[in-house]
Amino acid sequence: MTLPFLRTKRLQTTLILLVILTAMIGLVITPLEHRFGRLTTFQTTGDGLWWAVTTVTSVGYGDYYPVTVPGRVLGGILSILGVTMFGIVIAL
Repeated sequence: MTLPFLRTKRLQTTLILLVILTAMIGLVITPLEHRFGRLTTFQTTGDGLWWAVTTVTSVGYGDYYPVTVPGRVLGGILSILGVTMFGIVIAL
């Protein structure tokens, strides 16, 4: 009786964490790119959020991408988190 409840709670927690992390990284990437580089594709916070969503879902349209080292590190972390989190969601 408790096993389905735990699965549901884990799934909810995982999805909430995924949304929060995606939003946080999406909000941080634009100022980060502007601080460390001049030739950035991110102009607005909306661009950063769009990039975060397409990166975490592995769609990756390529219209926005980080060009600085800190931005690319953050992008790599987001990609790994996205693949891991979606794997957890599918497994649950």
